[in-house]
Amino acid sequence: MTDDPFDLDRFVRAQQGVHDVALDELHRGRKSTR
Repeated sequence: MTDDPFDLDRFVRAQQGVHDVALDELHRGRKSTR
């Protein structure tokens, strides 16, 4: 069992790929995903 009552590590793992895509879209100046 984890000491984190909110299980934030689960959230971080779920967002790993999404964060990179969002940053790429911001740098290019337009959204390319749905």
